[in-house]
Amino acid sequence: MPKFRNRTRLFLWFLSLISLCFGNSFLASSTHAVETKKLNQIKQNTTLKFNDLVIDLPIFSVFILPKEIQRISTQSDINHNVQIFSNAGKLTQNGAKSWKWQAPEEPGLYTIDVKVDENIVIHLNVFVLIPYEDTKNGKLDGYLIGEYPDEPLKGLSTYNVPKGFIRVTDDNKNVQLTPHFSLSQFLCKQKLHGAQFIVLQEKLLFVLEDFVDFLAMKGHPVN
Repeated sequence: MPKFRNRTRLFLWFLSLISLCFGNSFLASSTHAVETKKLNQIKQNTTLKFNDLVIDLPIFSVFILPKEIQRISTQSDINHNVQIFSNAGKLTQNGAKSWKWQAPEEPGLYTIDVKVDENIVIHLNVFVLIPYEDTKNGKLDGYLIGEYPDEPLKGLSTYNVPKGFIRVTDDNKNVQLTPHFSLSQFLCKQKLHGAQFIVLQEKLLFVLEDFVDFLAMKGHPVN
């Protein structure tokens, strides 16, 4: 083996040897691994604030009423170009990293993406709800919702009248709400041909993801 005066020349010789033995694919995969590591670092250091919700997951979902106006801001420990894109609604930028977004009037599923240097680091599913006021005689499009009492049980907010409902369809039932949970996992057992509706709260999604992290820490990873 030839002698080298410094580590730099040794490193270059080693790269040349690797390239000859394994081709450029090895170097390309190494470069890809470095880029992936950098992107993961950016994701870990980027958070999205949606009104009062602080979101640090790569995928999350929120539930709002038609035409509601939401305050959006981003925070990152890394100085990169941060942009927000929505596929519907009215998005207005207020500052370098703050926006206002008005939800569409039509209930349905919409998306907001946070991009850092053209890479999507947070994907937000926005479910615009069918308002509770649209129920008739305890039903919504034939689906049994039931009647809510004027006063919640024991005064607990858990039993408040829901602000609205998600219409579950074949097109959205497999949507990933968070990294580990999809919409179809929350469906009720009510047997009915046609429309299905559910109520979800963001705090439940946070609790479930925290529980998944807890299980992983205890040596029980969840796919």
